[in-house]
Amino acid sequence: NQSLGLTFLYKWQSSAKYGFVRKSRLINNSKKMLNIELVDGLRNIMPANIELRTQQEMSNLANAYKVSEYMPDSNCALFFLNALLMDRPEPGESLYTNLIWSYYNGEKIISLSEKDIDRFNNSGTLNGVHLIKGKPGCFLTKIEENLEPEDEMYWYTVADVYKTQSEITHIISDLRDTSKIELRLEESIGENHLLLQSAVGSADGYQCTNETIIDFHHTANSMFNLLRGGVLLKNYDLSIEDFLKFLKNRNKPIFEQYFEAIHALPNNIGLRDLIDFGDQTKDPSLRRLCREYLPLTLGRRHGDPSRPWNRFEIRTRDEHGNQLFYYEGNWRDIFQNWEALGYSYPLAWESMAAKFLNATTMDGYNPYRIASDGIDWEVSDPEDPWSFIGYWNDHQIIYLLKLLEHLHNHDPSRIERLFQDSIFSYANIPYRIRSFDDIVANPKETIDFDFKENADIEAIIAKLGFDGKLVLNKNGTVYHVNLGEKILVLILAKICNLIPGGGIWLNTQRPEWNDANNALVGYGASMVTVYYMKRFLSFFNSVLQETNLENIAVSTEVITWIHSVNNIISDWQDKGNTHITSNQERMENIFQLGTAFSEYRTKVYEKGFSGQKEMAIETICGFINTIINEMDNTIQLSEDSNGFYHAYNTINLDLKSKSADVKHLPLMLEGQVAALSSGQLDVDNVIALLESLFDSKLYRADQRSFILYPVKDTTPFLQKNIIQPQSISKSKLLTTMLQKKDFNLIEQDADGQIRFRPHFRNAFDLQTTLDQLKNNEDYRNLVEQEQGLVLEIFEEVFDHRNYTGRAGTMFSYEGIGSIYWHMVSKLLLAVQENYFRAVRMNEPLEKVKKLGQLYYDIRSGLSAAKTPQEYGAFPFDPYSHTPAHSGAQQPGMTGQVKEEILTRFGELGCLVVQGSVKFEPRLLKRNEFLTTKRVYEYYDVFQQKQLLTIQKGQLAYTFCQVPVIYTLSDTESRIILDCNDGSRVELESNRLDEKQSSYIFNRDNRITQINVFIHTKSLFD
Repeated sequence: NQSLGLTFLYKWQSSAKYGFVRKSRLINNSKKMLNIELVDGLRNIMPANIELRTQQEMSNLANAYKVSEYMPDSNCALFFLNALLMDRPEPGESLYTNLIWSYYNGEKIISLSEKDIDRFNNSGTLNGVHLIKGKPGCFLTKIEENLEPEDEMYWYTVADVYKTQSEITHIISDLRDTSKIELRLEESIGENHLLLQSAVGSADGYQCTNETIIDFHHTANSMFNLLRGGVLLKNYDLSIEDFLKFLKNRNKPIFEQYFEAIHALPNNIGLRDLIDFGDQTKDPSLRRLCREYLPLTLGRRHGDPSRPWNRFEIRTRDEHGNQLFYYEGNWRDIFQNWEALGYSYPLAWESMAAKFLNATTMDGYNPYRIASDGIDWEVSDPEDPWSFIGYWNDHQIIYLLKLLEHLHNHDPSRIERLFQDSIFSYANIPYRIRSFDDIVANPKETIDFDFKENADIEAIIAKLGFDGKLVLNKNGTVYHVNLGEKILVLILAKICNLIPGGGIWLNTQRPEWNDANNALVGYGASMVTVYYMKRFLSFFNSVLQETNLENIAVSTEVITWIHSVNNIISDWQDKGNTHITSNQERMENIFQLGTAFSEYRTKVYEKGFSGQKEMAIETICGFINTIINEMDNTIQLSEDSNGFYHAYNTINLDLKSKSADVKHLPLMLEGQVAALSSGQLDVDNVIALLESLFDSKLYRADQRSFILYPVKDTTPFLQKNIIQPQSISKSKLLTTMLQKKDFNLIEQDADGQIRFRPHFRNAFDLQTTLDQLKNNEDYRNLVEQEQGLVLEIFEEVFDHRNYTGRAGTMFSYEGIGSIYWHMVSKLLLAVQENYFRAVRMNEPLEKVKKLGQLYYDIRSGLSAAKTPQEYGAFPFDPYSHTPAHSGAQQPGMTGQVKEEILTRFGELGCLVVQGSVKFEPRLLKRNEFLTTKRVYEYYDVFQQKQLLTIQKGQLAYTFCQVPVIYTLSDTESRIILDCNDGSRVELESNRLDEKQSSYIFNRDNRITQINVFIHTKSLFD
């Protein structure tokens, strides 16, 4: 209150020992002594053992069980349930509690009653209630103090959750020693802060340039990335004891067979040492599990908090307080965060790719959740309105591609070896995609949940471990295949859902790409996936052409599937590049591919795989080239008259006329991003597309950035749901019902407008009522004759074919008028990739510079280039989205962090090519070099904080926790390596050799500093 001369400050901090600590400060800025009386605290404190859904749906019932108890002698307030909320005829003890306590070096009064807030406001008194039952409790601290001018007072409020009775007694023991409690609090906060700083440092999160805001932004990106995907805290070191726990959890027979050999290993070994050990055994299950083990910590499940199955939790300690290596996440989140993490831990690329591949299914899809223990899927529950199964395929192809691209860049020979090794598994998700005929009949309901299979899997898990969720041989061991087959199955699943000229058919009940477009499922086709498929196929083909292998082993059923699809597409292409001449021909093609996929699924669902045969690499390459041609055909048809690229299309499958038409949805940013990422566009087309974007309806000038879709006008409420008279006149059924004043389907308002009944949410509701009308003799014949017509009229009114869901209906997140910062950062990365591609292809300098300028034009719209007023938030923090009506929303909850970590290393020119580290700062600006010297704080590979003085004309960052110092120079670029033995190695080049690079990748401290001298002419100005 500035009128009184008071300043109040507070900060929540995390303590390594005590939970969350809030330190509050009150400062007397006046020139007189003030008598302070205040009440500070927390309201409506949740007890332990209340689940999220209980609080959301039965909070009043939960209140009836609540007990809030303050123990004056111990200075602790406990918030617990008197018993568990349950309706079964059995006891349910609630033996966990949440905890709050406070510390103030003076007199205080504690109350748990909310009524004391009003009492204090009215009379300045507090009753000091210490027991509240049957309703929510508070924690209120009343303090009275005389405060001299310029003096301050401070106090602590400490909160923690889910504590046992034993844990409470230890906390009480600490609190009794009041002389040391403040010191212990501050030490614990400092210890925890140091752990977080060290974690950020281990992910190369600290940089030192002249653009401090960019340094802060990179640190924030790194922190949020590791808090979503986890981090390896001690290089690649892992605990054999923890690995054995993991192994026992995953596969008990393998654990028992190899326990002695593993137990004999040094307790702390490296990730690559573990993989090498597994390879020596030649046991495919052990080799697979050694690759899947990742000693990550700090990662948390991430997802939309409005969905009940998303639980936000960071598990870093087990029940005994020991370091816990654990991660879990939604499929589409965890792998994107691992991509950025892998840049700092490149030896983990193979493990990340293995984790991805081992979770994909025989039918080419993936589960919803990934965790240390394996995979998880949604279980169908007809009684739960939030329960809805389906394959979430979004980001599947591009995320795997990115992992494989990085693996190939760091170790080009590794992928070839994985083509030979059958060490990858298939997830056995109890979803059964229906036959193609059933899919066509109702594309929005295409998957059945196999309850028996789910129960059988649970029984197998009890005996085998979580490997029981994988496809097994008849003898109960895991069925293994090589990398080539895993990739082929993913490709086949996509190509068999190709709508020629339209995209990949979205028919597995979940969104294929952008969750905001969820309503496209069933009648939508994704061009976004086609663009990424083109890049994926080009990469796969290039790797196959590099290999010295002549054959690889492939499951017999997959070989049959490949030949079937290859014959179908080859027949199309024999007709020429423009083989889609009619909607009837398109429908025929859809049926051919869909039937081939359906026949494959039927075989493997019923009998599994029958064995493996050798397949020639030459044959596979021919098949891939055939598919690439088909992708090219569809991409050529995807460019509109304005030079933009379609993101999604909708299809209409007319079974009577045996035709399928394609209708384009409006312009979307993600279509342009994916097209730019595909590798299909030459430099001139890239520049033209980007320039058009800045002149398009996607550009939002007030934020200097791009929205996801052009702003859509909202229809006034009374102008919705109006049936045109000519439509009524077409239908004898509707005309008859209107005459009879039968309002089962339609009604007439006071102005004479005719509307559908308001309880029809969609055509499914209308169809249900039409089916019911067939029981009415007056309407039976008319309904049978005209139900298709009535559904067409409904579609004319609402245009649900082109209904994209949240994207076109809400006004925040990925909605109307919103900037979705992850998509903008993906645009930034796509442009940077095209920039370096232009450099590699020796494109004319003016075109390269133009691409670089467009890159920085896009970057200038991102947060770090803005003021707080422009951004509406702290500019160095990444945020999810910016609606049209407010500033940035949801800090940290965005994939933007991953993209900007990658683009930052690209700007710095820290690249990895063919196993070697290369420094090519072609996008780095001179103004990033220091104008005055500064001390650079970073963490080395031993997690020790180090200080370096960076001089004027220099900048610094870490790569794999090795400091890299750039120095401006007037001579050609060169490198000096500082080694841990005190020697120095000078390189008249901008590139390390493979051996030197391996020291960096291994994080083995052989190279302690990299000094790069940058020719000023090589920078971007």
